[in-house]
Amino acid sequence: AHASAVTLEGLLLVRRDMPFLCRAYALLAVLFLGANKLIVTHNLGLNAVWMVYVGFQWIRVAMFATRGLELTGVVKRRLARLAEQAKRTAKHTGVLGGEVVAKGGAWPV
Repeated sequence: AHASAVTLEGLLLVRRDMPFLCRAYALLAVLFLGANKLIVTHNLGLNAVWMVYVGFQWIRVAMFATRGLELTGVVKRRLARLAEQAKRTAKHTGVLGGEVVAKGGAWPV
């Protein structure tokens, strides 16, 4: 997880997305310190420390990957392609401007 997080972080640095990285690390610092405080307060031991560390890495991966997808527009482009395919299919089948009737009801097109 650490290697993936560092790689994704590097991509965000190249894109100069400093405001996001600053907010992300501020949030992560609060969460990490809070979790470690709970570990010390409740005497949870070394296994809990490692669990927090691993969780920290996976949260970084999830945050940075999500942000990377947002910045590159991968999701938007995919949805736009699917919408365009649906329009072409509707035009080709002659249902544009009508209704698609199927089991369970009809949907406007």
